[in-house]
Amino acid sequence: MSAQAGLTLDHTVAECGGAVIGTASWSGNRTGKRVGVVLRYRTQGRGDVDTAVVASCDLGIDEAGQARFRLCVPPYGPITYHGQLLRLLWQAAVQIPRHPASAIVELTVLPRGWALPPLGSPGWRGG
Repeated sequence: MSAQAGLTLDHTVAECGGAVIGTASWSGNRTGKRVGVVLRYRTQGRGDVDTAVVASCDLGIDEAGQARFRLCVPPYGPITYHGQLLRLLWQAAVQIPRHPASAIVELTVLPRGWALPPLGSPGWRGG
C-alpha cells in the first residue's frame, strides 16, 4: 500500500494574524516517523524562488489517521500577490516522511481586516 494524504481547509481565505484551520488525513506511514501539516509561502516569477514554512503542526506517528489542525498566519504577512513579474502563493500541505505523497491546498492571505465576508452575506460582492 502506498502512502496517501488528504487535506480540507475550513476556509481558503485567511488574514494576517489569523489562523488556517482544517482536517488532515493520511495512510501508509510505515516509517513510524511524525506526519505533519505545514503552512508555507513561495514566490514564483523572475529572480530567485523563495520558500518558507511559517507554521507547522505535528499529527503523530500513526500509520493512518485523521486530525484537526490550526496553523497561525504571521501577523505581518506576507500577503498573497499575483503580479506580472512576481507571484507570492500560500499553501497548506500534509507531509508524510520519506514519501512523495502529500496533499497541498492553495489559499489566499489578505491584510488584517480585508478578509472576505461569508459567501452570500450582505457584504458579498462575488460573482
